[in-house]
Amino acid sequence: MCNRSLFPGYAVTAGHFSSPNVIDIAAGAPQHSGSGKVYIFKIDGVSLVKSFQASGRMMGSYFGSSLCAVDLNQDGLSDLLVGAPMHSQLRDEGQVSVYLSKGNGVMEEDGVLSGDNAFNAHFGECISAIGDIDDDGYQGQYSNNLVVDTECKNS
Repeated sequence: MCNRSLFPGYAVTAGHFSSPNVIDIAAGAPQHSGSGKVYIFKIDGVSLVKSFQASGRMMGSYFGSSLCAVDLNQDGLSDLLVGAPMHSQLRDEGQVSVYLSKGNGVMEEDGVLSGDNAFNAHFGECISAIGDIDDDGYQGQYSNNLVVDTECKNS
């Protein structure tokens, strides 16, 4: 993972993937092997130890170019949303893969979000947990309290 052209660390997020009281780091490498890769690292003193990795399934999808750690199922562990904005059936519609944390760095793919499948939409280019904006007591339940966008802009 030392090759800079693979863009390791292109997207980075922190979360409680291994346990509720430990902070872990997730990093995306959207050009790894052409289809992208995501890693989760445990912090061990001054070192990072890889505890999980997932690979994109489509060449050029840019899997791992956006990441969001959020507790989707309210179990105290961070789950991971991984954007692949260039994923294509027709032309760059994009998609977001959902990984649920089972603790100790074990992640289970739970599904894929695909937006409205619009031509050149780049769904999943930006993903953000925005908190409990509807005051229902949940920080993020798939569609509630999450923003998945097609353009990243500074406002």
